[in-house]
Formats: sequence, C-alpha cells, structure tokens
Amino acid sequence: MVEIMRERVAEWAEKFINWEIVGLAFLLPLFFLPITVEFYEFNKLILLAVIVTLGALAWALKAVLTGKLGIRRSPFDLPVLVFWLVTLVSTIFSDSRIVSLFGQYARWHPSLFSVTIVTALYFLVGWHINEKTLRRLLWAFVFSATVGALLFLPQYFGANLFGQDWSNRVTFTPLGSPAVLALFIGAVAGVVLKKLLDAQNRWLKIALTADLFVFTAVLTLLGSAVGGLALVAAVLTTVLTSSLATLTKSRFHILGALAAGLVFALIVFGPPLFGKSTFLNRSFPQEVTLDLRNSWSVSATSFRQKPFWGSGPSTFLSDFTRYKPLRFNQSQLWTIRFDKPLNEYLLTFAEEGLIGILAWLILIVVVVREAIRRKGWEALPLAGAVLAGFILTNATILPAVLLAIALGTILPDRENDNAGTENKVGWKHVILLLIVMGLGILEFIWLYRAYTAEYWQRHSRTTDNLAQAYNDQVKSATSLPWQTSYRLSLSQTAFLTANELAKKEKPTDADKQQVKQLVAQAINEARIATDLNALNAGNWENLAQIYRSLIGAAKDAEQWSIDSYQKAINLDLFNPLLRVGFGGLYFQLAQYNLAAEQFRAAVNLKSDFANAHYNLGRTYKELGEKALAIQELETALQLSDPGVQGYEEAKKVLDELKKK
Repeated sequence: MVEIMRERVAEWAEKFINWEIVGLAFLLPLFFLPITVEFYEFNKLILLAVIVTLGALAWALKAVLTGKLGIRRSPFDLPVLVFWLVTLVSTIFSDSRIVSLFGQYARWHPSLFSVTIVTALYFLVGWHINEKTLRRLLWAFVFSATVGALLFLPQYFGANLFGQDWSNRVTFTPLGSPAVLALFIGAVAGVVLKKLLDAQNRWLKIALTADLFVFTAVLTLLGSAVGGLALVAAVLTTVLTSSLATLTKSRFHILGALAAGLVFALIVFGPPLFGKSTFLNRSFPQEVTLDLRNSWSVSATSFRQKPFWGSGPSTFLSDFTRYKPLRFNQSQLWTIRFDKPLNEYLLTFAEEGLIGILAWLILIVVVVREAIRRKGWEALPLAGAVLAGFILTNATILPAVLLAIALGTILPDRENDNAGTENKVGWKHVILLLIVMGLGILEFIWLYRAYTAEYWQRHSRTTDNLAQAYNDQVKSATSLPWQTSYRLSLSQTAFLTANELAKKEKPTDADKQQVKQLVAQAINEARIATDLNALNAGNWENLAQIYRSLIGAAKDAEQWSIDSYQKAINLDLFNPLLRVGFGGLYFQLAQYNLAAEQFRAAVNLKSDFANAHYNLGRTYKELGEKALAIQELETALQLSDPGVQGYEEAKKVLDELKKK
C-alpha cells in the first residue's frame, strides 16, 4: 500500500512538472503586474523563479520516492553549464558584484541570479519533457504569441484595452516592449509553419495560415528589424529541416499566407512612397538603442580593460559612462546614459570578455551541429530565431527562456534516460531533497523581500502625499537595503520632505529637529548609494546635488559637493551636462574663474550646447570680459529655438551688455 502511494505521488510530481512547464510557456510572455515600478521584466523573473523552484522541489521529492534522479544527458548540457560558469566567474571579478549578482535595476537580465534560474529551467525541461508535453508546450507558445499579437492590434489603432494611464500608449504590450513582442512572434512563426506542414485537418491548416498572416501583419506594423530577422531565421530553419514532400503538400497554404503578407506590406509601405497615407500608415515609435559604432567603441574599450572575464554582468552602464567616445556628444541621444549596447553579443564582449564570447561560440556551433543531425528537432525555429535576433537586440527574460526551453527539448537516447541511476531510496536522495528545500526557502524569502520592496517603491511613486511616499520608501529600502535605486529615491524624498517642513511659517522645535534628521538621512542614503555602486556616475551626481542644496546650511557642504562632482566627472569624463552642473556650483560660490573653466570644458565637449554657451557668457560677464560674454550669448541664442525656456532671459542679458 505504501509502495503504491509512493508511486502515485511520484507520478503526480512528474505531471506537475510537465504541466507547469506548459503553463509557463503560455503565461510568461503575457504576465505583468502594475503594482511594481517595472511592470514586465521584474514580474516575469519572479514568476519564472517561483515555477522553477517549485519544479525543483517536485523533482527532488520524486527522486526520494522513486530512488531515481531521472537525469538525462543532452548535447547542450556542457554549453549551458559553461554559460553559467562564465557568469559566475565574471560576477566574482565584477566591477560591481552586487549589480552583477542581482542585475541592473529595471534590467534584471543578465545577472547571476537570472542566469542561474534560466539554467535550472533548462535542466528541468530536459530531464522531464516527453513527446506529449512537447506538443502542448509548442501549442502554448503559439497561443501565447497569438494573444500577444491580437492584443497589440487594437493598441496600434488607438485603443486602450486596460483603460489605465499606463496602458494608454501605442507601444503598450504585456510582453514589455515592441522589440520583445516582435522577437517572440517572429520566433513562434517558425513553430506555426512547422505545425502547418504537419497538419492533416483542413480547418487546422486554415487557422494556422491565418495565424501566420496575423504575425506577419503585426511585424509589418511594428516595422521591427529584430522581428523581421527572427521571422526569417525561424522560417528558414523550418524549411531547411523539412522534406520537399512535406513542403509541397502545404504549398497552397504557405503561398496564401505569403501572398497575403506581401499585399498587406505593400498597403502599409506603398502609399508613403508616393506622398499618400492610409489609416495603416502610422509613425510607430521605435525603441531607442545605442548605435553600432558607439556600441563597438564602448564594448571594445571595456574588453581591453578586462579581456578575460569582462567588467561583470549588468555593468554596461558604468562601461558606457567611462568609455563612450567623444563623438557620442554629436548624436541626438547624447543626454542618455545607455545601459545596453546594440546587441547581446557586444554586451557579452564588454561584460564577460573572452570567456563569454567563447561560450556563445560553443553554443552556436552545437546548435548548428544538432540542427544538421536531427531533422525532427521541433523547437529549432525558436533557438534559431533567438540567436539571430540577438544580433539586433539584447536578451531579456522571455528570449532567454525561449532559448533555454528550445535547447532543453532535444534529448538523445530517451530510452536510456535513467541509465546508471539507482532504484533504491537512500540517504543521498533525502539529503538532496533537504538541500533543494533549504535553497527553495532561502529563495522564497529573498523573492518576498524583493517583491515587497518593489511594491512599496511603486506605491510611493503613485501617491500625492509626500509623507506617505517617504514612509513607503523607507519600507522599500529596509526590505532590500542593497538596491541602489531605492537609496537614491529615499535620499531625494527625504530632502524634499525636509524642504517642505522648513517652509512652515512657524516651525516648532520638533519640526526643526525633524528637518535636521531628514537632511542627515538624505545625505546618508546618497552616500550608501555611492558605496553600493561606486562606479555609477549618477550616484555621485545625486550626492553632489544634495550637498549643493545644503550650502549655507551645513558646514563644508560646498567642498563635499565639489568632491562629489569631481568623482562623477572622473566616471563620466565626456558628459557636458556634468560640466555645466559643476560650473553652476562654482558660479554659485562666486568662483567665476573655476566656473568659466568648467563651462569652457562643456563647450569643448559639445560645441552646439546652447546652455553651456549661455552659462559661459554669464560667467564672462561677471569676470568683466564683455566681448567674450557677448560672443557666447549670441552663440547661445543662435543655437536655441526662440520658443524654448530661457531664451528671453538670455536675450535680455545680451541686450543689457550691448547697451553698456
């Protein structure tokens, strides 16, 4: 009786793992929650971590009950483990270990935590998936991609499906961004094509043909190069791995979908060529990315600094500020601090160095080898599309999961899955269960704290009550004390709260004491942020601004502000905005020669920066350099639109100078 119960529970555990893999395939792309600061990636990562942890617990329980680990060997085991080891080594030697461990805020992947979860998912899939689950898994991806595509269409034409402010934009999609949506449906299009080729039912063929048309239409409206590349890669891998007889059998459906897609593309792209437009011809916003030339410059310079293991996962932001070329200031995006290069391979080149690039090469070689050897690899279009898509975009949680699942579905020697394993339950299996349970408990504690912190952070940003926002951010920083972003938010809110209290007409002694405490807290939180990530120029800039606001109210505040600005500039040497801020500090202190030096540096870094010319002109005025002041102010006005703020003030200063 006991033996029967054990077998039944083990069978339930196996079914649970397979069904949660299928559920993950459908739910993960569409899952988001508007109760955190970042709606998409954070919630997808939490969902993935919970599902993988529960699956690992079910696997360990099954091992205890059956005496079998159920380990299956796959040709991708070594490449996947190499990836994880590369991430581990790069994290150990990272320029910022905390960032590499948990990820850049709002950009959670890649990090050691996310890569570990994705690696565990790969093995969970590889050790448990069967033919029935694989079919369900692929259909789950098809249904999820179809839902995502159908949700996009009304948004494109101005609908607000959720009726909220955060969903009231044309680019809204539950997948997180149009680029991720494009990559996902482009990849799944290959699976749909494969299903179409294998389908016997006439109505199923028609439905799949319509699905292909919907995917093509959405990709056309998105105008996404990433989606187009993923679609081409997915379709090519499907066609090249299918027999001529199979392709011939479904030729009319394929040609029908292709023809409909081409007609739709002509309707969308044709009229603008002749100066016309239709309701389909909309200027769809494209994701802002760093161009290839500057991406290569930053990545190559970072590689030269640490060629073997790179700067560490999720550290590209500090790489960018330190290594961006001077020519970047001439681009239209010069005010942005990019935390990702153009594509995933350049990101690996910068963050994980030579060992990271080797890991990618090993994986790609094995994928190509297995694609040639195994014509029946049904998830190959997913792997091919993701690897191709990474040429034009960066990995997020969903593409990483797509790739892991695609690799996990290829299994040699299924009949020998449990070869070499024991059937007798022993203490080793019990210890395994205890270890997995212990790690699972620790992970759930961390996930709870991380989610609580994000919840309170989001709540603080949606309330109009400053005191409530302050209290919420205290809870957030307490729940996750090593998150730099929370420290910066609390620093700024504490300072704003102190300012509001100081504005009282008749402040009490308690109010005065609270103001002192809030100012001290603002400084302390800003300092902690710089300690947590000393290579982030933005952290030092924030600290400098807080000290600058305290000049006259706190002893040595001006020197602390100067020191902080200098550290920020050392980390972002070619940033003209920092120079203007630093020059403004010296101007405030009436140190006009030093102010002029910083403003001249800003002008040299970006000659068409009107604000730098204006501030330099004002400084020359204070120094008595009338001719130079007039020259700079005239340049500032020439570079400015008459409608911008400050134009009239600059014109007034110039007119006054000319009258003297």
